[in-house]
Formats: sequence, structure tokens, C-alpha cells
Amino acid sequence: NSGYDGWWSDPLNGRKFNNYYYISMLANGWMPDRAVQGIEWKNQWLNSNANFEPSKEGPIMMLNTDMCLAFSYDKEGQIDLNAREHDCCTWPEPHPILDAIMEYNDGLYCGVNMSSHPGWETPFIEGDPLSRLRLKDQRAACCQGQVKAHDCGSVMKGTGPAGEAVFRFANDEDYWLSIFSEAWFKATTNGFPDLKPLDQC
Repeated sequence: NSGYDGWWSDPLNGRKFNNYYYISMLANGWMPDRAVQGIEWKNQWLNSNANFEPSKEGPIMMLNTDMCLAFSYDKEGQIDLNAREHDCCTWPEPHPILDAIMEYNDGLYCGVNMSSHPGWETPFIEGDPLSRLRLKDQRAACCQGQVKAHDCGSVMKGTGPAGEAVFRFANDEDYWLSIFSEAWFKATTNGFPDLKPLDQC
């Protein structure tokens, strides 16, 4: 037992080989959960969607090593995200992950159906009052209803070292599969140049 509390995926996607790991990281909000099971040095991130019910769905969690792929604590990407030290909420606005939301996540963004919120698919425009209002509503949906929650990094893009890749993997499962296949081939053949197929039984 790792001592952490929760799963990386929901029950449905936990039975599938797909790109949901990246979708879950971006299409849900996450806030720190400290001293898991009373152990001071065990800290994690829990799904913080305002309408998420852990008692029904079970706790969904990520570790620092997951979240820091896409997010950082600062907007410049210089400070690694750490659940023990940083009191903030990770979430991107919907526009950069629209394909992930609509094609792979049943139209759900932070547990809210996008069709019930016209305009949420519109990109944020600096200085636009409507954009600022939408951003507050989106933050509330993703961050336990807290419209003034402190954002981890930027909500406009991934500021973690693999942010660009995480966003692309979430939006395009075929692309993720192609990259995964390349990486799997390297991992399973490295150092074994003379591998041959097994004889037919």
C-alpha cells in the first residue's frame, strides 16, 4: 500500500487503455490534500470540482509528479508545483482543451456539462468584462466553489515542463497512441538488437 488515498482514474476509464489520464488532469480542478492518513510527508492533489462527491465516486487523486507535468506554481513555469507547500487550484480555461472535453469527456468540464453554459467555449480575452465573469464561474466549478481561489500557474496554458505535450495528448488520443507506441518500442527493445518473434505454438 502506497499510503496515498484514491485512484488516478474513474471506474469507467480505469478499465480502458486511453488518454484519460491527461484529460482528467486538465478537465478537472485539483487542490492539495496534505498529511494523507496523518503522515506529514505524504501529500497529494484531490479532484476539487464543486459538484464532485467522493463518497459516491471515490477519491480521485494525483501526485506532485503528475501535476507538475502540466502545471507550475508560478505563471512563468519556474517554480515546481508541490502539494505540501502550495495552496492553490490547478485548472485551465476550457478553450485550449475543447477537443478533450467534447470528444473524449462527454462534454464535461470540471463536472459541468458545457452545453449548459453557453460561451464557456470562447477563449478568454484580456480586458473583456464577460471573459472575466466566465473565468470566475469556471474557477468556482473547478475549485470547490471558490471564485477567489489562488490559481496554480496560468489558466491559459500549461506552464509545467511537459505542459504542451499534456494538452496535445488530452486533445488527440491518436497522437498520444502514436507517441506511446514509439516509446513502448524503445523501452522494450533497448539493448536487445536481435529479438525475434516466438515460433508458432
